Amino acid sequence: MDRAYIHQNHLAGLSNHYSSDRSDLIWTPDEIALFLDGDAERRVDPAPTHLRRLFTTALETGLRPGDIRILSRAHIQATEKGRRIYIRTAKRKRFVSIPVTEAMGRVIDTTPTGQVQIIVGERGQPYAQTPSLGQAVSRRRDECGIRKELQLRDTRGTAATRLFEADATLREIAAHMGWSVAHTAKMIETYVRMNPDASDRLLIRLQSTGV
Repeated sequence: MDRAYIHQNHLAGLSNHYSSDRSDLIWTPDEIALFLDGDAERRVDPAPTHLRRLFTTALETGLRPGDIRILSRAHIQATEKGRRIYIRTAKRKRFVSIPVTEAMGRVIDTTPTGQVQIIVGERGQPYAQTPSLGQAVSRRRDECGIRKELQLRDTRGTAATRLFEADATLREIAAHMGWSVAHTAKMIETYVRMNPDASDRLLIRLQSTGV
């Protein structure tokens, strides 16, 4: 209906009886490295620039694909401590404030002059449809031989961890992600335990929250 292909949706208003728990579906550090940097032994080339920027943005912000697609320079604001992304999300129609991490800062700073959208496709044009972002990531995932159940949206657990490392509170992250505080803590703990290089400080900080 949004694209004017149909004039009436007979399923509109029906309650949703399906739910899924993807809290254990998190990209591991090895999978992230393979996606971004490739592997010479497996004959997997590094990701092209447009995919590297897309995947990094998803990892660092936790934004949904629809919000990544419209993310522009106008959404970047200066703060006393650095920068933030201030954007009204497409799904929940509310404004969220996301601290710009060091990696996300590099994505922003390397955006070509004159390019409005932060993320564009292979030919330098904005993505016309939101599903195209997930499809691009899934094609790269398959090229790398990464678990097929992983999707672009599963970067949100990693993003929650990165934001927690950037001193965002559990409540702030939960509000941004649309999760409960308990689910947010579970996602962060899952990622940290899957990453042997993660700092014990994060687990200690999680335990101190009493969640």
